[in-house]
Formats: sequence, C-alpha cells, structure tokens
Amino acid sequence: MEQIEIRGLRKAYTTHSTEILIDHEARPSRTRTVLRDLNVNFPAGRISVLVGRSGCGKSTLLRLINREEEPDGGEIRLPTGWRSVLLGANPYVITWTSVLRNVAMASGVGKTPEERLEHAADFVRLVGLEEFSDLTPDELSTGMKQRLGLARVLASQAQLLLMDEPFAALDFLTRAELQAELLHLQRRLPRTILLVTHQLDEALLLGVLGGRRLEHTLANLCTGLGLEQRGVRATLLDERSRITFVRSGETRAYPKEEFFYFSAFPMEGRAEGVWERGSYYELTDDVLVAGYPLGVSNEYAEGSDCITVSTRQGALVVVETIAD
Repeated sequence: MEQIEIRGLRKAYTTHSTEILIDHEARPSRTRTVLRDLNVNFPAGRISVLVGRSGCGKSTLLRLINREEEPDGGEIRLPTGWRSVLLGANPYVITWTSVLRNVAMASGVGKTPEERLEHAADFVRLVGLEEFSDLTPDELSTGMKQRLGLARVLASQAQLLLMDEPFAALDFLTRAELQAELLHLQRRLPRTILLVTHQLDEALLLGVLGGRRLEHTLANLCTGLGLEQRGVRATLLDERSRITFVRSGETRAYPKEEFFYFSAFPMEGRAEGVWERGSYYELTDDVLVAGYPLGVSNEYAEGSDCITVSTRQGALVVVETIAD
C-alpha cells in the first residue's frame, strides 16, 4: 500500500536577537525545536488531518514535505514519481488574468494553450466557478478565491495536496460549504491530502472516520461522544456517511442534501421522548434502546426537504448515508 513515510524527522529554528541588555551585552540567540524525531505514516488516497496548538510544527511539516525547507535530520519518503502542492489560507492566484486562465496556467495536462483551457474548464466547473470564469481574482469574494486556489491545485495533477489552514480566513457558513465541497471533490478525484488546522470542528468534519479500519471508526466515534459530553459540537464525515449528535433535550434539523438513509441510535443505550418529523417512518414520543433497531435505516418522506429530530432525555447518534 502506497503511503507517505516520515522517519526521525527533526527541525529547529535559531533566532538571533538584536536587543541590548542594560549591561550592554547582546541577548544570546535561542534555538526552538519544533519537530523532534517525528515518525508517522500517512496513507495514500485519504484525507489526514493534523491538529495542534500554534507553533507545534504542523505548518513546518508541510513545508518540509513540499521541499520549501530542509530538515535538520531524518527523512521524508514519497511514493515514486509523486509531486506535492501547497494551498494555504491565502491561495496563490494570478491577479491580472481570468479565473479560467488562472487554472489553465496551473494545469498539468495539455501541450497546447487550447488543451490546457479545456482541461481547466473541467476544474472551474467542479469548484462551482463556471459562471465566474471570465472574472479576475480581484472581482471574487474571499470564498470564491479559495475555490479558485483549490481548482488550481487540483488541476496541477499533483498526487499530494498539502493544505495549511485553507479555510481559516472564511466565515463559518463559507467554511462549512467548502469543507463539504472538498469531500465531494475527494469522492470524484481521490487524492492524498494532508490538512493542517487548529479548529477541532474542522478536523472532525474532514478526517475522522476510519474507512476499512473498523477500530479507527469506533475510536473516533468515542472521541466524538467525549467531545459532545464536554459541550463541543462534533461532526464526523467520510466519503459516504456523516455522523452527528443530538443532545438530551435538544432539537436538530437535518435539511435534505446528498444523503439518502437516516438513522438515529441512543448514544447512551436509552433515549426517551424521541420525535422525528419529515422522515418516511416518523417517531412520536418513542423510546430508543440498544438492541432494538427502531429509528434505523429511515429515509426522507416523499416531498420532505428536512428531517427534525428531538429527544427529551438521553442523547442520540445520527448517521446519514449516501444511497448505494
């Protein structure tokens, strides 16, 4: 199985102060170690999320992988022939030309300008900028510029996408929209993505279901439950499913999106006073208990564009799944 291998990676920075102390002696230089003997593997074809406090080395790791800096020790092994590209909160765009030509200039496909433009048009359409393809970046909103940056890195045909806080400058709604867009694109054009974030909700949204590794899924589900119990809103999402939580005494609405199946499970083994409206099999002041599949594999009712779920006592785990 192809993967990115990090072995014994080390990186430190030395700062030289020009400050003069009272005794006229210069303050000595300081060395700050940000990565010390890091060993980790990242699987190919998946989104891996790096979460941590500012200054802990997340962005440094991406720059090292992208060969923008050299490590002090250790090694980084990419699969043979792989290229990487970095996308940050302020994506690199060419301000004097159009959206379409921006993507064409980053394209890794096509020998002629016409072929590059044709290839670029596919990615402009994928990120939802088709009707803005003749505009320049200065005429775009912040969210649209980030879509343009995403189109450029996708069109480059790089196998490894390094994303350093790509949604940090966006408002909540735009960030959520682009998170969903990224997962949609990942389903259509699988790439290996390393995503750096300091926002725990973003990490949960993009990287926590375990795919074929059932133990990873269960472990991350437990993490989500723990966060909910501490008051942190948690969402788990992979290529086919989304998992959220309805707290005791809460009502949550689920607008119809791309998901088809809708299931509700008692998070702590029992939930009482459960109501579900807008689904094919509605629940009315029901009790959900572990071991009995009431509320499982439901669907949106005909003509319904939203399912509303509430629970009087006991929390729920809600699983939305795309149809086969």
